[in-house]
Amino acid sequence: MRHPFILVFVLSMHSLALVAALRPDLLPHLRLPRLHAAKLPELPKPAEPVPPPPREEVRKAGVKAPLPGEGMPIDTTAWLQRQSQARDQYVQRHFGPRIAQLLAAPDAGLDALADLARHGDAQALEAWSWRADECQSADHPPSGVLASTSIEKGAKDAPSTLRQFADSIVEARRDADAQLALACAKANTDRALLETSYRELTNLDSPAARQAAAELQYEQDADLDQLIARLRALLQGNDDVAAQRNLATHLLESADAAQREEGLTMLQRLSSSDNDALSELAQCLGIGCGALAPRPDQVGDLVERSAELGFPWALEREITDAMRRSKDVEVLGWSRYRQWLNAQGCFAAPSDLSLRFLLEDTQLEESLGPRIAPGQNLSANNIAVSRVQRSGAAARHRAACD
Repeated sequence: MRHPFILVFVLSMHSLALVAALRPDLLPHLRLPRLHAAKLPELPKPAEPVPPPPREEVRKAGVKAPLPGEGMPIDTTAWLQRQSQARDQYVQRHFGPRIAQLLAAPDAGLDALADLARHGDAQALEAWSWRADECQSADHPPSGVLASTSIEKGAKDAPSTLRQFADSIVEARRDADAQLALACAKANTDRALLETSYRELTNLDSPAARQAAAELQYEQDADLDQLIARLRALLQGNDDVAAQRNLATHLLESADAAQREEGLTMLQRLSSSDNDALSELAQCLGIGCGALAPRPDQVGDLVERSAELGFPWALEREITDAMRRSKDVEVLGWSRYRQWLNAQGCFAAPSDLSLRFLLEDTQLEESLGPRIAPGQNLSANNIAVSRVQRSGAAARHRAACD
């Protein structure tokens, strides 16, 4: 074979797309680039990887998969639309239909949200602040938006299909961020006014508003014991999981060892039914949190479980750890699972990490894919598929990208 790297590229870049054509039951709700595929032999089980068929056999099977410099481009528009849909779904679930409608207004509902916030609506304040944070970030673009495309780098060779796709997303994001910056002029100038007005909260009837007021007071006086006392009072007769998790977080910031242990115990109890608590517990035990030092001997598989549930910090930690140990197959297994989640829009909100992860995973494919054997490429793909099958649905539901 004159060009063995093409076979490696097909396996590494589009193996998940092929699996989607072969075994849609293994990839629930998968939305991938448009491919026209005939029936192919079933992929082997992860425990028994075998070498992939020669390129000629793949072509005979009728697959029209993108190859370097030829074939169908990945659908940029569909990918961007999926990110937008997932973001809208997150807003609906997190803030509710009324605030979601305001955020969809031409001015993003900033005036209406500000008015609600001034009258004690803590959720309206959170939505306004979330939008204002996005507006401020538009003035300071993330590194991905500033990344040079292949043309800007003066690449002599035609970039791979995946790299072309990444370049097109960078260009699209530049345009979107420029429009956002123009639309956000009011938010950036009114932010201080809103924060001042919010200190005049008058409606403290709801637990959410009282908790917001307690946090606001803590920002002013930095009295952690007083804040903890207020949060405990709010939990009297209230089994709100988010409020309990918030109290646990502040207990872990305490200089008192007994309070830290109480906070840790609360997280451990909540983690059995609350994925956010599980992720926070994994961080606390793995890298430390608040005033609690790391306890690596107690972390077990919590970081791995958090990564499978799609928590960005855990995915990055697993990939970094596998790279440190030179475990290329594990790196690509995690990276391809992250690519699958990214294609569903799972990193679109609350913080948009989709472009950064796309660029990082593209770089991993370009650097690791050509240097590992075809059988190892298949093993990495099988690892990703097993994670999709085991945890993909739960990860998508948690991130509101289902």
